[in-house]
Amino acid sequence: GTQHPSGFKQFLDGLKSLGTGAMEIHAMHLKSTGSMVARTLSYESCEFDLVDGIGSEDVTKVYNKASQLWGELHSQLGERTRQMEANARVEENMKKCLDKGIPVTQDMRY
Repeated sequence: GTQHPSGFKQFLDGLKSLGTGAMEIHAMHLKSTGSMVARTLSYESCEFDLVDGIGSEDVTKVYNKASQLWGELHSQLGERTRQMEANARVEENMKKCLDKGIPVTQDMRY
């Protein structure tokens, strides 16, 4: 079953009647499911207006707080990743020592 019993042309005409936004959403859906691979989507028939000053002081504050939060999160995740990699190297070296018969004590872990 299909919603377009007349075939692809009926589907395409319906999509075109909804406009460029609907076509772009459909293309994004196809890309997300791996049904379509493309470097860019079409900007044909798109119009853009430069709008200045649509944000208020409250919006600016929220944006700045969110930016600060994401910056801190990125920094902390980076630091934690470095710690995990260092711990993995220590564990790997300890295993090598044990494999060679070199005793490893709890005090040597840190």
